[in-house]
Amino acid sequence: MPAPDDVIKQWVRTVEKSGELTSNPYFGKPFDFDDGFFNTPARYRMAHKVLRNAGYSPPEVALFNEAADLKEALKNAPTETEAAELRRQLAEKNQQISVMMETLKKS
Repeated sequence: MPAPDDVIKQWVRTVEKSGELTSNPYFGKPFDFDDGFFNTPARYRMAHKVLRNAGYSPPEVALFNEAADLKEALKNAPTETEAAELRRQLAEKNQQISVMMETLKKS
């Protein structure tokens, strides 16, 4: 039975010959590790990673998504009245995010 390293080497040779690696749009580019893993407190990292891989996200991610949606809606606000209301909602959402992140840092 071939060793795992030999199987991997054979697979790499096969995909190199087929051009599958070089046709990938991420080929030759550095990895993007800005997925929040290192911003998460160390004791929560593994749990968050497992949950994210299972399709669940922590509550703070939902808040960030809601804030992003509000920012997008603010860009497209047709009237100043609606824009003011969206800014108020965005400020509240940012405050919720700050409180939640501060709580995570303390725990």
